[in-house]
Amino acid sequence: MQRVAIIDLGSNTSKLVVFECEPGYRYRQVDELRQVVRLGEGMSEANILRADAIDRGLYALDTFHAYCRAADIDHVYATATSAVRDAKNGDNFLAAVKQKIGLELRILSGDEEAYFGALAVANSLTFEDAFVIDIGGGSAQLSHLVGRRYEKGVSWPIGAVRMTERFLTSDPPKKKEVKALVAFVQDQLGDYPEGFAADGPLVGMGGTIRNLAKIQKKDEDYPVDLLNSYVLAKDDLEDIVDDLLDASISDRRDISGPQNRPRRHYRCWRGRRSGTAPAFGGERDHD
Repeated sequence: MQRVAIIDLGSNTSKLVVFECEPGYRYRQVDELRQVVRLGEGMSEANILRADAIDRGLYALDTFHAYCRAADIDHVYATATSAVRDAKNGDNFLAAVKQKIGLELRILSGDEEAYFGALAVANSLTFEDAFVIDIGGGSAQLSHLVGRRYEKGVSWPIGAVRMTERFLTSDPPKKKEVKALVAFVQDQLGDYPEGFAADGPLVGMGGTIRNLAKIQKKDEDYPVDLLNSYVLAKDDLEDIVDDLLDASISDRRDISGPQNRPRRHYRCWRGRRSGTAPAFGGERDHD
């Protein structure tokens, strides 16, 4: 059995997953490490990785690389996404990673992110056909899975951290800020979602959607401590978002139980919910 490690350096979170696999036959996950790096924090419209963000990214990658050496991993695949892809000093960051840590980071394109999201759903859920939405810190991807194969997809620079920093500067957000966010996201999307069929499940990925699902799970005292295949109803999602938009940051940080909303949330969800959900016409999201 081979031991393979995959490193995903995202705009907000870095993640290492380790698999034991027999190529062409089977695989199983044996370990996972996660670290918040906030690599895209403060990039704004200048698209420059800040020095403190670079330090956090390098520290996380060095930690992961040390783990891989100690665990005698056969193959290490390291990838970076939106923050490094969009940064004007992204090449300098890649050079620093190679020089200081010895890792070759591969930057995924937006199209590749959309493809790998659909591939993950095909390998972890039973849907023959599905739509896949992946909301990260810097970008969001929308993919279409047909017959368990990737049909098409697209990526937009409308991730949770990026949109929050750009539009939602008040605490709690002002209505005009939310309106501006919605307008921007709708402009980014254009007519693209209309090219997707109206029927089929919508499978959600990424930290924003996981956090929303965790909130609803706590509300209903969900008995299983798993998010994979959890069904988040559209009406419940709308209720959570409405409450969270009225909440201060301190209130959102206090996820205190089913009788005490509001709770923590990445504030920018409303823009994408308003811009994309009607195009799918579905009643439930799967995380």
